[in-house]
Amino acid sequence: MAKQENNKKEKKPVITTKKKMDNSIEVQVNRPPSKTVSGRILVWIICICTFLGVVLGLVAIILQAFGVF
Repeated sequence: MAKQENNKKEKKPVITTKKKMDNSIEVQVNRPPSKTVSGRILVWIICICTFLGVVLGLVAIILQAFGVF
């Protein structure tokens, strides 16, 4: 029974908004993005794109140096 009670934890939203008295909206992030699934996916996408951009840039420079491109 203890396991069933642990599974029923309330999940807090990652992003909450508050409305101030001057009608502006304040956005508050409750958990760091590295601990959410969407945050981890975004970090991996950024890392892969950065790596591929550097590699493809170097290949393009090498091909231009040899006059192939």
